[in-house]
Amino acid sequence: MRWAFVAVLAFGCDQGAPAANVPSTVPAIVPETQDEPCTPLSDDRTYTVCVIDEAGNPVRGATVTATQQMRSLNDDRVYENTVGQRVTDSHGRAQFSVRTTSGDHGWSAYEIGRTAVGQFAGWPRETANESGFIVVGPLRSFQVRRTFKGCHRSAWISAVDPQARMVLTSFDRVRATYSVSVGPGTFTIDIVNCAQDRDAITRYAFVGKDVPSTGIDL
Repeated sequence: MRWAFVAVLAFGCDQGAPAANVPSTVPAIVPETQDEPCTPLSDDRTYTVCVIDEAGNPVRGATVTATQQMRSLNDDRVYENTVGQRVTDSHGRAQFSVRTTSGDHGWSAYEIGRTAVGQFAGWPRETANESGFIVVGPLRSFQVRRTFKGCHRSAWISAVDPQARMVLTSFDRVRATYSVSVGPGTFTIDIVNCAQDRDAITRYAFVGKDVPSTGIDL
């Protein structure tokens, strides 16, 4: 089964249509008795995600909410079904019991995807990546300053992992300064300037936790 993920576009806003509530037939969460490191799992009965910090250490006490995307056989619509909420154990594990089909009360559906969102210590909510890990950490704000003196065309900030969180808070056109906030993850900044009738691209790659507090000059 493929891990469900949500793409984040540079300088865009989060997108997604609200989903209707549907009858839930998901069994109760299975109590954990495992004492080994967390290993992500997504099969037809179990959904396990692992919450870690930016250093790769397991996070205990994070709140994780899991959902399934279900396609109805009655009207062919896609619904979101909440599987449940779980607090991670000492290994950063959040484990859920799932069903990939439902047929109660005259309503039939099958699963087409699943997602888990975790939050810890007041940090921003983060979504599980394709590998089944949720990386949590603070949102860091900084400035990107254009130092090139010629004409300036555009700029992009993108994330290597589509789950990584980033927000463009403002752009000062006069000073060519971008104010940006990023969460855990690896990012790239591309600034396009024009020089001698050609476009010149300057790229800067950085990890969210290592972004300099003084900002980035390009």
